[in-house]
Amino acid sequence: MRLTEGQYHQLTSANNKGVCFPEYPCLQPGMMEETTDNQLMTNKWVIPEESMSLLPSVVRGMSPMEEMERRRRGIRFIKYMMRYLTFEKVIQGDTLDQTKTPRIFPTAVHFYHRFYTIHPFQIFNEYIIAVTCVFHAAKVEEHILPVDRVLELARMTATSLPGVHLPDELSFHNGGWAAIWKEEVIDTEFLMFTTVNPMRFLFTNVYGFILLYLKKWSGIAVKEEVAVRIRDKAFAIASDIYSCGCTLVVTESTRMIATMCLMVVLKQLKLEISDWNGRLENQLFWFHAGDITTTVEKLKKMEETFFAHLKQYNVFKARIEKMKKKGVSPTSDYGSESETECLSVFKC
Repeated sequence: MRLTEGQYHQLTSANNKGVCFPEYPCLQPGMMEETTDNQLMTNKWVIPEESMSLLPSVVRGMSPMEEMERRRRGIRFIKYMMRYLTFEKVIQGDTLDQTKTPRIFPTAVHFYHRFYTIHPFQIFNEYIIAVTCVFHAAKVEEHILPVDRVLELARMTATSLPGVHLPDELSFHNGGWAAIWKEEVIDTEFLMFTTVNPMRFLFTNVYGFILLYLKKWSGIAVKEEVAVRIRDKAFAIASDIYSCGCTLVVTESTRMIATMCLMVVLKQLKLEISDWNGRLENQLFWFHAGDITTTVEKLKKMEETFFAHLKQYNVFKARIEKMKKKGVSPTSDYGSESETECLSVFKC
C-alpha cells in the first residue's frame, strides 16, 4: 500500500530511531542492541525476545499465525529470486571454502525480518519489501544489481512461483508494471534507510563465522576432509534457518546462529572438539572461542526454536504443494496449523 505524504513525514521525522506509527508499541529507541564482540570484532544487531510479542502487525490485529506465514511467503519469494542469479561474489577464505555460497540471500532475509519488526504487513506488501531487501542486500554485499534487473527477477519469480498473490495495481500483467514497481522499490528503500537504518550496523554473515570456527579446528581437532564435511552440513542448516522464517535471525546474533549450526552438526556426526588453535585457559568448550559467556543451555534452547520453526515450515510447504497438485492457487488458510503450536513458535 502506498503511503501518503503525511505518513511519510511521520516515519521520517522520528529521528531514525526505529519508531513506526505512534499507536504501535513496537520497537522503541534502546530496544535494539548495538554492542561489540571483542573477540570476533562484530556488532550484534539483535532484538530482545520479549519484543517479539509487540510486533506491529500483531498489535494491529493480525494473528501470530498469519504474521508468521506472511514472513515465510516473503522469504520464500527472496529465495526463489536468488535461483535466477549467477553470483560473482563468494565468501573468500582458505581451502576449506570450496563452494560458492551466495551472501545476498541471508542478508536480504535479515533486512526483511527487521523491517517487519518495525512496520506492519497491513500497510506494506510482503513482496514489495522482499524485492527491496534483495535490491539493498546486493548493494551491501557489493554485488550491485541495477533496479531493472532486480525487477525482472521479481517478475520471473512472481509468474512462476505458485501462491504469489499481488494486488491488481502491482500485477506484472499490467503494461506499466516496470514503472510502478520501480517507484515502489525506490520509495521503500528510502523508508528502510530512515527507519530500519541498516547502514548503522556492521553485519557479518553467518557463513563467515562458521569458517572462523573451522579454521581453529582444522589440523588439530579434525582432519581437513572432516572439516569440509562439517562446513557443508553447517551451511545447509544455516540455509534452513533463513528459509523457514526462523525468528532466531532477529533474536540472536549471526555468531550465535553459526555456533548453534555447528553444535547440531557435531551432534549428528558424533564428534567432540576438545582442542583448537588459539585456545585460552578459560575456554572450557569450543564455542567459548567465539564468546566465553555462551552456555550449552542457551544453544539447546536455540536448537529447539529452530526445529519448531522447521516443523511449521514443512507444514507450510506441504500445503502449497498439495494445492499446486490440485491446480488451485494456495490461499491464506491459516487454520491448518494449531494456534497453540504457532504461538509457541512465534514467541521463541
